[in-house]
Amino acid sequence: MVKFRTAHGKGGRNSDGGGLGNLRYIVVLAFLLILFVWMLTLDLEPALALLLAEPEKKEAPCAMESGEIQTLNGILYASDSEGGLLWISHKSDIIEGCRFLSAEEVRKKIPSGIKPFFHDARSKGFFQADLRAFRVLEEAYCQIMNWTDDFGSLNIVSGYFKCSESVDEKLQGTFIFVAVFDQNAHPPRSFSFVWNNEETQKPLSELLVPTSEINRLTGFGIFEDLIFNKEYQKVEELQSILSLGYQASHYEKRMKMMEE
Repeated sequence: MVKFRTAHGKGGRNSDGGGLGNLRYIVVLAFLLILFVWMLTLDLEPALALLLAEPEKKEAPCAMESGEIQTLNGILYASDSEGGLLWISHKSDIIEGCRFLSAEEVRKKIPSGIKPFFHDARSKGFFQADLRAFRVLEEAYCQIMNWTDDFGSLNIVSGYFKCSESVDEKLQGTFIFVAVFDQNAHPPRSFSFVWNNEETQKPLSELLVPTSEINRLTGFGIFEDLIFNKEYQKVEELQSILSLGYQASHYEKRMKMMEE
């Protein structure tokens, strides 16, 4: 026969302790039974729907219009209803040179390095860009041309996005961007410049933002198809362009053009 140890020592089971234990056991069972019956009376569907539903996706605070997408001399572009460019996508090795356009030449606001590719009358260029903001775009293309010489062909996307729903005052208005993707690096790297469609005296090194941040703001997905198709496991978001060889002379030229 199996003997149970109790608080009273060796030997048989204590009768008083056993009675209290049985009473507690019955009380717990009764409570669980009452709880089970009560839960049967509840409508749990709303709670289950809340638990099982997918998280609500927040709408992007900014918008990047797509427009009608066309190709022209190796450049993929989208234009608005007025014929002006919304964005362009191309390889950096087509940039033919670095030059800031004169006031007479700048009506279409297309960087001089790719202007020959847009001789076609179908495009009005970035004509909605403020001239002083366009000068920043020219500097960016000059820097990219230099980096292409040093690092090889880069993927470029340039254009506009507009923020009207953002509660952040810094994000309200129209912004111009240039996004760069370097497939030649290991791992590949990406970086972008973003500035207001107005005058800025900041150098490009202070306008640097992750490309993923533009995608988050606009929901557009710049370079994401490239990353997916190439099956890149990691893309580095560059934190500084100084390591690439930042040409201060282009910035100085831009500032001089703004003063004229």
